[in-house]
Amino acid sequence: MTRASDLAKLLGAGATINDGTTITTADNTTQLTLTSTDADAAVGPVLGFNRNSASAADSDLLGRLSFIGKNDAGEDVDYGIIRYKIDDASNGTEDADIAIRRMVAGTSTNVLNFKASETIFNEDSADIDFRVEGNGNTHALFVEGSSDRVGIGTSSMAEPLRVQADSGTDFSASGAAFNNAIMLKNATAGAANTVSLAMATETNGEVYLSAVQNSANDAADFVISTRDSGARAERLRVKSDGAVTMPLQPAFNVTMSSNSAQFGNGQFFPTLDTEIFDQGGDFSSNTFTAPVTGRYYLSWLVYGANLDTDASYYYINIITSNRTYSQYLYTSSFDTDMLYYGWNTSVLADMDANDTATFAIGQVNGHSTSQVYAAHTYATGGLFC
Repeated sequence: MTRASDLAKLLGAGATINDGTTITTADNTTQLTLTSTDADAAVGPVLGFNRNSASAADSDLLGRLSFIGKNDAGEDVDYGIIRYKIDDASNGTEDADIAIRRMVAGTSTNVLNFKASETIFNEDSADIDFRVEGNGNTHALFVEGSSDRVGIGTSSMAEPLRVQADSGTDFSASGAAFNNAIMLKNATAGAANTVSLAMATETNGEVYLSAVQNSANDAADFVISTRDSGARAERLRVKSDGAVTMPLQPAFNVTMSSNSAQFGNGQFFPTLDTEIFDQGGDFSSNTFTAPVTGRYYLSWLVYGANLDTDASYYYINIITSNRTYSQYLYTSSFDTDMLYYGWNTSVLADMDANDTATFAIGQVNGHSTSQVYAAHTYATGGLFC
């Protein structure tokens, strides 16, 4: 048979063809039409591909549609292929694998693959872009094949992922517009709900940027947390009212449990054995040890007793690994010995990790009955920046 009408007549009689059949026309008319005249809602017409194997097995091919055309050398080329395959032939857990292939730079390339557990675009890693166009944005989602970069709202990416917001969204009572490129939202109502952006290193060191609802209203805190081989811990919190807290920032306030022994000429280190707080646990045995390199604010407030006017002077020292910071008191200007007197010094000190700071009082010349009173004597400090 060489005419489509002859084939239609044969099929109309319910014929079965047991060999390959070719339908050829010399024009652009439809070579094969399937028509169903049923008026019900069931499917029809139906074109079935039946791989009627007596020993079906995994990876059996079920059928293929090939779209063949010539190249400029007159050769037949499969420009497009749709292929079905059995992925799992087990009774009750059957899976199919569907692949769409097309010619890319002269090579048949798997451009879309539907597997049992995933759908893959460009599995053969060709230089093919993936672009989703929105109503007003030509690159609502864009994967650039040549650079392996992803853009949302943009086709110009200098980073692995770039998100570009082209218009502002009003989230303020004043009407000011903010370009919110990304919004992460916890849809569950109620206090203490959290939504986080997590970042991790190759060795699983993790940083979390979180919005924490602090009450059952619109207020939320911004929290930075980290995890370094241990449990996740909060490092910084910006309250909804603007206050900033750093619950693990190194800081201390220590004093004396009792008055010091009497002392005279020379430098004396009072026993600072009572911690009002020691955030980070860096103060021990009269010594603060810097846990990290930075600028530390240090303060030394001393409440002295029986200070001698015959002494050349008294001094208080903050002694760090790098230098000593001093404040002097010239008691010779007083009319009589000072029964009680308080003075202080403070400094913003540069300290490297493991540098130490200690706190001392001293006098030059004079009697040996001066003391430091525990009441109102404090050494304080903390990491400033």
